[in-house]
Amino acid sequence: MYDSSLPVRQRLKQATEPAHVSLEARIGPLATQTAYNEYLRGLFAFRSVIEDWLSTHGAKEIGTWTPQNIASYLHEDINDLDLTPLSVSPVSWASQANESFAMGVHYVLEGSALGARVLCKQVEALGLNRDYGARHLWAQAQTLESWRGFLTVLSDHKSDEDALIAGANAAFKAAAGAMERAANV
Repeated sequence: MYDSSLPVRQRLKQATEPAHVSLEARIGPLATQTAYNEYLRGLFAFRSVIEDWLSTHGAKEIGTWTPQNIASYLHEDINDLDLTPLSVSPVSWASQANESFAMGVHYVLEGSALGARVLCKQVEALGLNRDYGARHLWAQAQTLESWRGFLTVLSDHKSDEDALIAGANAAFKAAAGAMERAANV
C-alpha cells in the first residue's frame, strides 16, 4: 500500500497522483479563449454534479472548514461568455457513499484552489477576471483558508483510507470525463 508513516494527506496525494497528473495534462495551459471555454464548460459540468452530490452525501461544515462551492460562479462565467453548458447526469456513487469517500471527493474540490491561483494569471491575458468570465477562479484563489481548514479536518478524520482514496480517484475520473466531453462537443 502506501507508507503508513506519512500523514494521511501525503498518502492521499501519493495514491491519487496518476489521476491528478492525467487531469492536469488534459486541461493543459489556458492560453487561448478556445482552451478556456472548453475548460469552463467541462468544469461546470463536473462541479455542478459533484457539488449537488456532496450536498446530500458530503460534509456541510466541520470545525472551521466549510466546503467551497463554485458552481454558481461557473454558471455566471458561462453566461458572460455566451457558452452553452454541457448536459450533465448525476454520478452513481451511492453504493460507495460513506463519510470517507465523500472526504476524498472534497479533497479534489478543495485542492483545486491551489491550481486556481496559477490559472488566474493565465486567463488575465485573455481579458478575464474576477468580474467577467473567471469569477470561479478568483473565488477559489482569494484565500486558502478553506483548503487549510479542510486539511485540518482531514488530519483529524478517522477514515477508511481505501474509501478516502476511492473517493478522490472517483472525483478525478469524473473531472477528466467532463473535460473530455467538453473537448469533443
